[in-house]
Amino acid sequence: MPRHVSDILVPIDSVPNAGVGRLVELARGYSARLTLVHVVAVVPYPPPVSMVDMYRSMIDEGEEMLERTRRRVEMEGIEVRTKLLIGVPGPTIVDESRDYDLVVMVMPHRPWILDRILDLLKAVTFSDVRRPVTRRALCPVLTVRVGGPDPH
Repeated sequence: MPRHVSDILVPIDSVPNAGVGRLVELARGYSARLTLVHVVAVVPYPPPVSMVDMYRSMIDEGEEMLERTRRRVEMEGIEVRTKLLIGVPGPTIVDESRDYDLVVMVMPHRPWILDRILDLLKAVTFSDVRRPVTRRALCPVLTVRVGGPDPH
């Protein structure tokens, strides 16, 4: 873990309440600012007219999710910014990581077998974000599991 962390990038798709608590603890511990980023996946070819409305909806949903999470973090007294990006999620987050000291990936706790099945599905559909970010980010990456059984 880097000694000096002032800017933390947090890619979000959805963040459970426990995840917000962990982000707040981390930011407070480092006296760092959080940047919440959501990437709307781009289709590699021009979308037909019928998909334009779908993209608008995906952008609106991403903005609402960022705003909801931003408010929850700000209520805890943490400085927070938001970014909505459009692109291929994994590589877009990797590119974005160049401007940050740390990337924090909040992941829901799932039974290991479900995790493995989802990993396989993501590999087949090219929708995995965690793998390219943890392997290629331009700064350290911390993955935080939330929502599982209490280890104590």
